[in-house]
Amino acid sequence: RDMAGRTSIVFVSDHAQEVTGEECVLPEKTTFLGPSRVIPQEYPNIKCRFVDIATPSSSIPRADWIAEQLICEVSFDNDASVIAYRGKYRWLPSLVRVDLQPAAKPDGRLREGGTYLITGGLGGMGLSLARGIAAEVRANIVLLCRSGLPTTTQDSHSGKREVAEQNYSSHVEAVRQIEALGASVMVVAADVSDAGQMRNALDSIRQHFGEINGVIHAAGVAPCGIIQLKTRQEAERVLAPKIQGTSALLDALAQSEADFILLCSSLATIADAPGQVDYVAANAYLDAMAQRLGQMGAARVISVKWDAWGESGMGVGDVEPISLDKQQSDRRLLGITNAEGVDVFLRVIAGRYSQIAVSTQLISPYAADSASLAARSIGEDGPDIAAEFPSETLLQTGRPRPSLSTEYVAPRDDIEKIIAGIWCELLGIAEIGVYDDFVEMG
Repeated sequence: RDMAGRTSIVFVSDHAQEVTGEECVLPEKTTFLGPSRVIPQEYPNIKCRFVDIATPSSSIPRADWIAEQLICEVSFDNDASVIAYRGKYRWLPSLVRVDLQPAAKPDGRLREGGTYLITGGLGGMGLSLARGIAAEVRANIVLLCRSGLPTTTQDSHSGKREVAEQNYSSHVEAVRQIEALGASVMVVAADVSDAGQMRNALDSIRQHFGEINGVIHAAGVAPCGIIQLKTRQEAERVLAPKIQGTSALLDALAQSEADFILLCSSLATIADAPGQVDYVAANAYLDAMAQRLGQMGAARVISVKWDAWGESGMGVGDVEPISLDKQQSDRRLLGITNAEGVDVFLRVIAGRYSQIAVSTQLISPYAADSASLAARSIGEDGPDIAAEFPSETLLQTGRPRPSLSTEYVAPRDDIEKIIAGIWCELLGIAEIGVYDDFVEMG
C-alpha cells in the first residue's frame, strides 16, 4: 500500500516501450496498458504502474540490478503510471506539442488515380475521410466493413425494418456524395479480424483497381462496461478489429508497397476513462505496432490517437441510460469536426511523425480530469447525476420484485437511488430494496 492507503499493482514487462530505438517492441505486450490505466479509474483505492525493463542478456548481465530497480520502484511512492528502465536510468513518457504544416501538393502522399482502402469504411469517421480523399484527388476508394452495404430487410418487426431502411438510405447517399466528387467507390464486405476474408478481399480489390496506395484502418467497436461487469466475449469483441484485425490486414498487405498505412488509435490511451479497459488495450497495441513496423523499415505506418469526433465518430448517436463517464458526452460536444479531422489526416500523412495525439483541449489537464472522475462520480457530483437521470425513471423498469425474506426498504438518498437504479437495470427488476439479497433474487 502507498502512503494514501491505496493497494498498488505493478505490471512488469519487457519489449513493451521504445526508449532508445534499439528495442524490439512486441505490440501484444503493450496491451497491459489497458488494465494499468483503467483499473485506477474504476477502483480509486487501487494504484497501478506499468514498468518496462530490459531483460538480462549478454549486454545486460545484471539480473540482480534489475531486481533492485523493481524493488525500489514498488517502494517509491509517486504518480508515474508508465515507466521504463534502461541501464541505470528511469524513463517516463512525455508529450511534445507540434504544429503540423498543411499538406503541400503534390507532396501530400495522395495520388491522382490512386487506390485507398478504408476499413470500417461505412462508419462515420471512415466516410468522412473518404470524402476528404475524394475532394483532394480523383481516386479509387474502397470502403470495407463487416456486412458491406446494408440492404432493405423483410423483417416483420417494423422498428428493425425502419432502422435498416434508414441505414441503407444514409449509406447509399454517402457513397453517392463521394462518387459525385469524382471518386470510384467500391464497397467490400469482410470481417477485418478474419485473415482468410481479408486476403480474399484484397485480392478482389487488386483485380478491380490494381495496387493499393494507401490504407486507413478505422475499424473498431465502441467499448461498454466497467471491468467488474465486463464479460470475456464483450472484451474480445472490442479487441478483435484492432488486434487480430491489424494483424490480418498487415498480412494481406505483405506484398504491397503502400505510401502510408494509418492506424486509427484513441486518445483514451493517454486520457483514460472508466469502462474502456479493452479499448485502451486495443489502441495501445496499434500505437506499438506503428513503432514496431517503423523499426523494421516497413511502409510509412502512422498511429493517430484521435480525440472524439463530435459529428460522426464512434458512439455518436448512442443512447446511454446510465453514463459511466459524463465527461465523454461533453467531449463529443467539444470533439473534432469532420472538416478538422480531414485536415489533420492530410497533414499527418504528409508529415514525418509515426505517432500523433490529436486533441481539441490541452492534454495534461484532460488526463487529470479523467483521473479524478471515478471519485467525483460517486462523491460531490452525486446529486447532479441524480438530477440528470431521475431515480423514478431508473426504478420503474423490469419485472416485479420477487417475494423475499426481507421487507422492502426503499433507497433513502440520492446515492442509494443511483446504485439501486443501476442494479434494477442490470437484473431487470422494477424495485430493489436497500437490504435485498441478490442470491434470493436469482
